[in-house]
Amino acid sequence: MRFSRFFVCFFLLISLTGFQETSNYQNELEALERQAMDCKEQQAAQVSQSLQEIRKEILKDMESVLNKADLNDIELKELKEKKSVTHHSYERLKKQMALYLMQEQSMYPYCLEGRILNEGKDLQTLYMHQKQLEEKCSQKEKRKVQFQLEIQNLQAYDKRVDKAQNTLKERFQRTDGYDQPVHGQHDPQKTIQGLQDLPVFGSIHSTKNDSHFSCLAQDASITSTSPYWGKVSDQGYISAGTWSYPHGGMHLGMDLALALYSNIYAPANGIVLYADTSYNSNDGYLGNMEGWPYGGGNTLCVIVSIQEKLYALTFAHLSNTIYVAPGQQFSQGDVLALSGNSGNSTGGHTHIEVFELHASLEQEVSYFQQGADFSFGCGWDAPHTQSIWATRIRPEEVITG
Repeated sequence: MRFSRFFVCFFLLISLTGFQETSNYQNELEALERQAMDCKEQQAAQVSQSLQEIRKEILKDMESVLNKADLNDIELKELKEKKSVTHHSYERLKKQMALYLMQEQSMYPYCLEGRILNEGKDLQTLYMHQKQLEEKCSQKEKRKVQFQLEIQNLQAYDKRVDKAQNTLKERFQRTDGYDQPVHGQHDPQKTIQGLQDLPVFGSIHSTKNDSHFSCLAQDASITSTSPYWGKVSDQGYISAGTWSYPHGGMHLGMDLALALYSNIYAPANGIVLYADTSYNSNDGYLGNMEGWPYGGGNTLCVIVSIQEKLYALTFAHLSNTIYVAPGQQFSQGDVLALSGNSGNSTGGHTHIEVFELHASLEQEVSYFQQGADFSFGCGWDAPHTQSIWATRIRPEEVITG
């Protein structure tokens, strides 16, 4: 009998928390988890894409639940305030009634029956109103717990998606997917042009710049050099370093795992060479080769100056919110973009590569204009490569977060 009661209570709880709705993911996710472990390489992209579609639905549901939870918290706060006011009114009137009764006793045989009767009705009304507010608060408190359980349930599903994506990544990702320039085509309109005047220094856009049409003056310059390397993020961790993935395979940059839409900061004063926001912020999956370079999704390439030396930095898998345009100067600490999960990416992160440049700014810009070469002549076949334009270096040596 005890077990039966427990089962019924548990069933009611999971029904109230929305478990039945979110459990719609269960069967499909279990199947994809098995496929992530067993599928062949030619099926990996489809499995990864399907996992990403589930993740987007989970995040959509989570946002909906969070909005409902926020509204519930606001309503609960208002009810508690009303309950407090009603309680004080009730206690004040109850004390007044006690004084009336004392007066009635002292004035006997005269009485205050009429006043006591009226005040008694008011007291009863306040008492009932207080009980109603207590019941509503109790219901809101229960809903608060239910929302918390539902959010935990959705977060658990999201972690399972992430684990399955990592399984695919460990099994099949052997190169960046950001390293095959023979595929795809860069967009000249997203590349620094060199035909018009430089935009106002430091004019970081507060909203998304849809056109990204801006160009570099012929006398290209970075107004001032930075004394040191600054941070590119104030959160996240290195999920894959240079020169190889943790599970093997060449990796020519540093992957900084970040929550979606985290700030990406300029580590030094510099200028933008390329900025592309053509793709959705959270459509990444293994084998998604959108973007330039191939698989980079939304990308950004900049040149910075530190202690009079020039470096190029490239950022891949960004959201489609990039706050700077080609040809625009920026200062150390400016927010350049928001992180995303675009292109050949299995989760929220930003891929960063760093090059120490050998030529002048004007020469490097002139070379980049010819084909938007994100490798600066170093190619994509080997780590720690060098060209007449640059030397590929480990981002971990110069960037901290």
